[in-house]
Amino acid sequence: MSKCASSVVRVIAALVTLLLVSSQARAEATADDAVAKITQLNKDFVTAYQAKKYDDARKTLKQALDLAEASGLEQHPITARTHIHMGIVIIVGFKQRDLGIKQFKKALEIQSTINLTKALVTPELTDAFAEAKGAGGPT
Repeated sequence: MSKCASSVVRVIAALVTLLLVSSQARAEATADDAVAKITQLNKDFVTAYQAKKYDDARKTLKQALDLAEASGLEQHPITARTHIHMGIVIIVGFKQRDLGIKQFKKALEIQSTINLTKALVTPELTDAFAEAKGAGGPT
């Protein structure tokens, strides 16, 4: 191989490496942006929930879960927290305990150590969460 061809191969290899690193950095930045947006949506949920705007709260969480899925964050802790919040609004706001427990179970599948959001805990939610964890509770 000539010196010129060898130099071209090295330049191409360097460019490919640069493109791969750049692409990875963009993907990480995009994931970080999605996590930040989902975190904000969860904060917006708390505000709506505490104002008893349950429809708005649920819609906000649906946006967060859709964004998590679109961003490949289905197994991220922020998605687990979003499922916890969805369970809370479904149980308290819509009186659908079984459906709320399913949301708690999804959260626990993602992050087994997750707990209810302290500021939102009620005895009703504590019982439902215990059931989701398999610790019994009313059926």
